[in-house]
Amino acid sequence: MVDRIGSKPLLIGSAILYGFAGGSGFVLDFLFAILGGRALLGLAVAGIMVVRLLTLIYASALLMQVVFYLIPVQMPFYLQQTTGADATRSGLAIAFSTLFSALASMNYGRIKRQLSHISILALALGLMGLGYIGIGLVGSYWLILAVLIPAGCGLGLLMPNLNVWTATEVPDSLRGRALGGLTTFFFLGQFLSPIVSQPISSVIGLTATYGLAGVVLAVLSSILWTSRKQVCRLVQSSLGQA
Repeated sequence: MVDRIGSKPLLIGSAILYGFAGGSGFVLDFLFAILGGRALLGLAVAGIMVVRLLTLIYASALLMQVVFYLIPVQMPFYLQQTTGADATRSGLAIAFSTLFSALASMNYGRIKRQLSHISILALALGLMGLGYIGIGLVGSYWLILAVLIPAGCGLGLLMPNLNVWTATEVPDSLRGRALGGLTTFFFLGQFLSPIVSQPISSVIGLTATYGLAGVVLAVLSSILWTSRKQVCRLVQSSLGQA
């Protein structure tokens, strides 16, 4: 249905149907009419839940790319300011981060056998948060390379996790459009990253910008991890493993 009418009309229609169907029990006194109202309520909830799940996944994709692109866009300037690194060393630092992203992605299947999608999302955000907080705290080139390891690993887990989560839990009839929407939010985050980060860094500086990004990710990670059962229930996603 989302493919035919779009997610926004579906959400609005589902919410309206939810209100009417949910209150039908107060005015109906015929058993089959009440059962019909409950059936409509179930349809309304299903429409809302699909949108909720995609909202969580798309928002995570957008945030991931906005924050990740602080490294390829801002890291050369930051390294030059803090360590005097030249272009070659800056390029090596960025490549070092993406190397660990690739290694983490290669091991995603093994990790997925132990953890649920929501748990991996929380873990990945936490790793990225740790890395970005570290970037804001350390001042040497080699220490920055060290804290880029968890940042890269977090990104490497996030990307396959969001794709697999979408493909696994979205109905077959919506899968193509849902995955297309996910890709859209990946690129939208890349586009927005310098637009968002540049004004912030010009006011508080790059060091504080990295630290702030890390704190935001760490807080979100903590919220998702401690309330992952409630989040999965809210978006109608299976919790799976711990």
